[in-house]
Amino acid sequence: MEQPPHKSDIAEEQSSKALLATLRGEEKDPFALRGMHNQGPGGVLLVRCFIPGADAVAVLEREGGRCVARLDRLHDEGYFAGTLGRRKAPFPYLLRVDRPGGRRDVIEDPYRFGSTFGSLDLHLLAQGDHLRSYEKLGAHRLLIDGVTGVRFAVWAPNARQVSVVGDFNGWDTRVHPLRHHPDCGVWEIFVPGVAPESLYKFALFGADGRRLPAK
Repeated sequence: MEQPPHKSDIAEEQSSKALLATLRGEEKDPFALRGMHNQGPGGVLLVRCFIPGADAVAVLEREGGRCVARLDRLHDEGYFAGTLGRRKAPFPYLLRVDRPGGRRDVIEDPYRFGSTFGSLDLHLLAQGDHLRSYEKLGAHRLLIDGVTGVRFAVWAPNARQVSVVGDFNGWDTRVHPLRHHPDCGVWEIFVPGVAPESLYKFALFGADGRRLPAK
C-alpha cells in the first residue's frame, strides 16, 4: 500500500540547504542528497529528485512496478521529496513522472546508481598512468544492472562542480551534476536512457565559483 510522506520531515526539507543548493546549481555532493537515503535516527527512507517541468513524481518498486510513495512537490521548478514509511533499507526503484498535458513517463533515477569506476581505475587516473583513459573519460554506453545508459566522465581537478548538459536534459546544468572523486580529479555519472546520437557538453564551475564555458 502506498505510504504518505512524513510531513515534519518534508517541512524541514522545504526550507533546507539541500533544496536551495539544487535550485542554484551549487550541490557539492549531489549523490549524498539526491536518490534514496536513510534519514534520521529512525532510519526512515527519504527520496529526493529534481525533474524540471514535472507535475508529480511517485516512487515505484522496480520489481513489479508497485507504487510505494508519492513525493511532495516542494518547489515549482521541479524539486520533489518524500519518505517511505515502513521501509528501512534502500531498494531498486523507478520514478513515475507526470508531466503537463497528461503525459506520464517511468524513468530510472541516475542517483540510485553507484560509481562506475573501480579503485584501480581511480588510482591509475590519479597517478596519470592509465593507459586506456580514453575508454573511461568522455561518454561511453554501459549496461549496469540490466539498465542501458551512458557514463559521462571528465578530468577536472580544479572544478568546484561539474554537470553534464545536453539535448536529453534541456541543457539545464541543475539536472545532472556529477559525482566527484577528489583523489584523482575525476567527475562521473551514469545517465540511463540517453540515446547514442545525443549531443552533450560538460558545464564546469571553477574553484572560485565562476561558471566556465561549457566544453
